[in-house]
Amino acid sequence: MTDLPEDDLEIILVDFKGSGGSVGQVSLSPVELTKQLEERSKDAVNGAMRTIRLMANRTIATLDTMANKPSQVEVEFAIKLDAKAGALLASAGAEGSLKVKLVWNRDKDK
Repeated sequence: MTDLPEDDLEIILVDFKGSGGSVGQVSLSPVELTKQLEERSKDAVNGAMRTIRLMANRTIATLDTMANKPSQVEVEFAIKLDAKAGALLASAGAEGSLKVKLVWNRDKDK
């Protein structure tokens, strides 16, 4: 599976609260800390996008196995971005999570 193209001009920074990321980093310069945050943020966001893609593909594969397919399907989940673990499925409403809603409308002519 390939990652989506990256746009280096648009970096999405993630606030990794409670990750313990500042411990042992006192000797890093502000530039080094920023670069490290950018890299960790990029990895976490890319992980979230992979998780969304995997959930969508898994949902489609499940629907394809059904003899009587529904006319509409909604899947809603949350993704938590974590400095150490990357992107994780989270409980709905979890602090620091992305709420994702995927909707499929089936064409009635098919």
